[in-house]
Amino acid sequence: MAKPPETTHPTFRVWSMSGEELAAWSSEETQDWDILTVKQRLRASHSYPVCMQQILCLRDNSILKDTLRLEGFPDLQLVLKKLPKPPPGRASNQQQVADEIVNYAARSGDLAVLKMMLEAGADKDLPDEEGATALIMSSQEGHKEIVRLLLVHRADLTSTDDCERTALMHAAAAGHSDISLWLLQAKADTNMTDEDDVTALMFAASRGENDILCDLLIAKAGMEFVDKNGETALCSAARKGHTTAVECLLVSRANVDHRDVKGFTALQRAAQSGYHEIVQLLLVAGADKEIVVTESVSEALQVEQTRHST
Repeated sequence: MAKPPETTHPTFRVWSMSGEELAAWSSEETQDWDILTVKQRLRASHSYPVCMQQILCLRDNSILKDTLRLEGFPDLQLVLKKLPKPPPGRASNQQQVADEIVNYAARSGDLAVLKMMLEAGADKDLPDEEGATALIMSSQEGHKEIVRLLLVHRADLTSTDDCERTALMHAAAAGHSDISLWLLQAKADTNMTDEDDVTALMFAASRGENDILCDLLIAKAGMEFVDKNGETALCSAARKGHTTAVECLLVSRANVDHRDVKGFTALQRAAQSGYHEIVQLLLVAGADKEIVVTESVSEALQVEQTRHST
């Protein structure tokens, strides 16, 4: 006669203050768990921020530290505590809050956790250890709902991370066109520069993010900013072969004869790489052809002259 299947009964339970069972796990599941793991599991299942959780041992109501192993504590109680408030002029005790908002909610796109944090009074502009705010992180990662919520809460659009990059720069660099547009509609500064003197427009141009580039041009982003290599947005787009980006910048009357720190123009860079279509676009826009004598440019000139003569 076959034996009935063995059933695994929960060994560890977590209860709310009202007596509701929030979670139950077997000893096999929790073999290597500590209290921090319990908090992380409760965050995943109930959206309780880790930094707001306090876990008690029901046996004696003692507060359990995050590093304690779960073994030996079969019944636990969850208490949701208030967020720590920084002393005036200091944020030394805010690292856990920043990690929760920036490196968990904004990075992973957990809208429910972010909502709970904001409702509890968390500072929406609190930076993590690398200077990134929730808006910067979510703009970089492309989490649209997080960005929308932060914009509703009027998150600081001028905050920069340790590389001096704004949310708009990160969105432009990552190709998140919807987020870039929302940031522009919220009046994000289009002409801020990072530590390498790169603007959001230059990020979009260098990566061929044409929709973002057009939105930035409509928002009157400056085209003549120069990065540490002496490149403008047009120079960068031409050097990397982004034809549509070059065309958009030329339509907006970007300077075609600007030289980078090595003395090269957009025309020279495009010619060196064999981007014939870009060479032709630059020549039509009035780029100085006398400063370049290469086979690529000569060929492009011949094509252009033939086209105009027919």
